[in-house]
Amino acid sequence: MKKILSFLYQYPFFLFLLFLVVAYLPVLLPYFHLKNDLISQNLPTRFVFSEGLYSRFEPFWNPYLLYGSPQYGDMNNGFWNPVQWFIGSTFGYNIYTITFEELFYILIGGWGIYKVAKEFFSKDVAIMTGLTIYVLRLPYRTSSIFMLDYWNRIFSVCSSLFYSDKQKPSN
Repeated sequence: MKKILSFLYQYPFFLFLLFLVVAYLPVLLPYFHLKNDLISQNLPTRFVFSEGLYSRFEPFWNPYLLYGSPQYGDMNNGFWNPVQWFIGSTFGYNIYTITFEELFYILIGGWGIYKVAKEFFSKDVAIMTGLTIYVLRLPYRTSSIFMLDYWNRIFSVCSSLFYSDKQKPSN
């Protein structure tokens, strides 16, 4: 256990990745979705985008949105996003790929918070700041009140793992 904890402390990116998988486990299963717009607005436009790329034409026009509109005019779609072009041209969009794309953005955001916090605080405080911001973000990114109880369990397990090697057993 100490080897695993020292490895995670030495390479905090893997700690962030592990925390992301544990914190968003109901989303990965997929019992819940990250937000309401993911299913109703983002997935249909990105599905049309990926099907256009699969059919070998440039998907600049979406005939299903507002009686036809340009894809690049939809501000919520992110038409010029290179990650969207990569996923659309390789895997195509479905509920799993768009969920992994959203989780990738959350991981990058948490890593950025860690890098900024590391400039101002010690490594321990920076890691806990990044992970706590993940936890505080969790109830707002899901659509069920059940997640509030799940949030408390995640925070208690993470804090007990973080402080487990610092406590000395009493004899």
